[in-house]
Amino acid sequence: MGLIADLRLGLSEGVTMTGPTVSIDNRGGAAAVVVGDGNSQRIEGGLKAGVGIDVAGLLQVLESVRAEVSQAPLTADQRAEIEDAIVSTEREGQHHQPSPGRIKRMLLGLNRLAKERGLPMAEKVVEAFLKSLVT
Repeated sequence: MGLIADLRLGLSEGVTMTGPTVSIDNRGGAAAVVVGDGNSQRIEGGLKAGVGIDVAGLLQVLESVRAEVSQAPLTADQRAEIEDAIVSTEREGQHHQPSPGRIKRMLLGLNRLAKERGLPMAEKVVEAFLKSLVT
């Protein structure tokens, strides 16, 4: 990571470079760092970009929604609709690389359902989590 930071600052092996173009390709578990003049270095290992999703926090939010749904006076169809939204979001969150955009859209739908069904705590918890997402 230090090498990448140096390259972004325009340093290569302690020498200042002019106008570097840094390209990072981390597909396939290894990263190829390429600087505009053709210098490159391969970094083995799993470089992983943060996707902006706290999966444990997401699962906790969904569990809170599920708890409120179990106590709310809803029809069986309404419960099933909300449970389907919860399960879909849980599955996306548990992927190897969950999609922040997809989770955001799913949570927006769940938030809409919570609002329509009169679940104020679920609505507030989902809204708070949505604000924490980096997409």
